[in-house]
Amino acid sequence: MKIGLDLAPLSEFRGGITVFLRGLLEELVKPEHGLELIGYLHNDADPAIDGLTIRRGKGISRGIRQVWMQSEGRRLAREDELDLFWATLYQVPRGFPGKIPIITTVYDVMWKVLPETMRKRTRFHLDMVAPRAIRSAQTILAISEATARDVDRFFQRKAIAVHPGVRPEYTPRPGNRGREIVGEDRYALFVGTLEPRKNLERVLQAWQAVPEAPPLAIVNSAPGWKNSAIFQGISTTLQDRVRHVGKVPGKDLPELYSGAEFFTYPSLYEGFGLPVIEAMACGCPVITSSVSSLPEVAGNAALLVDPNSVEEIAEGIRELSTNPGSRSELRGKGLIQAGKFSWKKSAAEYARIFRETAAAFQKSE
Repeated sequence: MKIGLDLAPLSEFRGGITVFLRGLLEELVKPEHGLELIGYLHNDADPAIDGLTIRRGKGISRGIRQVWMQSEGRRLAREDELDLFWATLYQVPRGFPGKIPIITTVYDVMWKVLPETMRKRTRFHLDMVAPRAIRSAQTILAISEATARDVDRFFQRKAIAVHPGVRPEYTPRPGNRGREIVGEDRYALFVGTLEPRKNLERVLQAWQAVPEAPPLAIVNSAPGWKNSAIFQGISTTLQDRVRHVGKVPGKDLPELYSGAEFFTYPSLYEGFGLPVIEAMACGCPVITSSVSSLPEVAGNAALLVDPNSVEEIAEGIRELSTNPGSRSELRGKGLIQAGKFSWKKSAAEYARIFRETAAAFQKSE
């Protein structure tokens, strides 16, 4: 079966979307799935996935992802006589709907649920491309049941939830390297883009209310936006209690999770929340939110708090800072919960849905 897909999420780092697509493709290319995967890429990025065929951009349109996919990418995909096209980032080539089956993956519906936490240009772009990709799809796949419900709520389309996995390198480590990176024997950890929905401003307010908490190490994969209040809070009131580590190589993340006393992630909204299961897989106790997908991902293996309540966040920080028994209990539960998520399982579901979608499309012709 020949599957075409947009490789734009691997053309540059796009946070969880990039992690998701890479983890899934590394499994889907394996021979047992019987798929020929052809990715369309507008630039010279190297995804470095053996078994994946790449059709690459040429001409003046290659610098603009959307324009290239609707012109040169569309021409290449038509030449390849695909059995199905997989829209991994809301780009469906013109003329494909109705001719071949389309599958669209939805990672979140944040621009509808919490538009104020996004840049205006990003909201405008998603409002332009996402509805068409969702409407034209025979099958819509979401990365959580919560996101599937949001698709139904805002677009009146049913989506199938297929959870991401967790990479094998996320396992408990001694944590010495993590402590060395942070420069502290004790620390708690935050990992994420410094942007409004990650809720770091309230986390810092809560930290200020818990003097017994260890220093907070902040690791951010991207600079983010609208974060001046975060840096102001660090420099004025929490200078001695926050370590802004910045960006680190991916190989260091398991070490950082393993060395931390706990991981704090009370996000305002997530389509899934990969850092939660990454932390759990490393044996790191987790504080996260009681909203969106996060209770679904965390199960009973995390301390859930109202992300809009500084007081609740502070109570969670105090509990895991001062109670070794709570940390030990969540560490054990977290390892069990993380074990429920695997890329092998995700890939098997995707391969099955690819085939079922193509078969249903052929019958309807």
